[in-house]
Amino acid sequence: MGTHHHSYNVEHYELIHDDLTSLEVHPDRIDWVHVEGGTDAELDQLAEKFGMHRLVREDIGTNKQRPKVEEYGQHVFVVARIPGARPSDPTIQVSFFLGDAFLLSFCQETTTCFDGVLTRIEQGGPRIRRFGADYLMYALIDAVIDAYFPIADEIAEGAEDIERVILEGADDELLVDLLATKRHLRMIRQVLAGHREALRVLSRDELAPISETARIYLRDCSDHCIRILDTMEGLRDQTSDLVDFYLSQASHRMNEVMKVLTIIATIFIPLGFMAGLYGMNFENMPELKLPWGYPALLVSMFTVAVGMLIYFRRRGWLGGSGRRR
Repeated sequence: MGTHHHSYNVEHYELIHDDLTSLEVHPDRIDWVHVEGGTDAELDQLAEKFGMHRLVREDIGTNKQRPKVEEYGQHVFVVARIPGARPSDPTIQVSFFLGDAFLLSFCQETTTCFDGVLTRIEQGGPRIRRFGADYLMYALIDAVIDAYFPIADEIAEGAEDIERVILEGADDELLVDLLATKRHLRMIRQVLAGHREALRVLSRDELAPISETARIYLRDCSDHCIRILDTMEGLRDQTSDLVDFYLSQASHRMNEVMKVLTIIATIFIPLGFMAGLYGMNFENMPELKLPWGYPALLVSMFTVAVGMLIYFRRRGWLGGSGRRR
């Protein structure tokens, strides 16, 4: 957490350790000031020093903005959202304020999303060192978009695991996981749709601090966003299919249970009839007086039960084999 001031050109890179009151930009260099978890006082100082519009300052502090692009004279303000770890809010806001030779970025939490870009700057990457602050903003936004590809891979692997578990046996916890995945996908799709629109504006409209060269790279970033959005659409459909598959499997298992219970009840209907018939207290029932009457009734009941089981088996209603009609 804190403020990190990176200043560089083609030959030189420097991490400047100064406070906000003495922060200066250099016209012959590119200055990138990255603020993580800045206080209101720090944000107010930066807003005053770099001539931010009041609305820009408010949007940076709210942390609930959707992805968007706004032009303020010679400056461009961009809001993006990077993947987060909280289930309730799976994305974190990151804001960019772009000028001719400087870029300010703001994030309320510590993130490793931009480490790759910083490494390229430190190691003297020729392209990022040679181009301006607009290219630096493209590189950071591209890192934001690329951060969603591992999320898509993780969701896809989880969907495959859930499908395998459903085939082995439906579980109520699986339905909870599937519904949570659908909510996660819905929120990410909304964010990516906002990124797609913001990148369309950045790559197509002639905004003051963005050169034609940077717009070419931003169009490539827009293609990445569309590709990951299409992937998320496919995962959403796959998750919906898994929910339907889970419900059909649960319904099938319930039907199997009801079939077994129905067969048992059906077998006991004639047995109950026979037991009730000879359980009546009438005087003239000669079978009751015979010494073999009770064994004969048991044998008859057993024969009826076995006969019905054999019939159900042959019909394919019991055990899943036999012919069905």
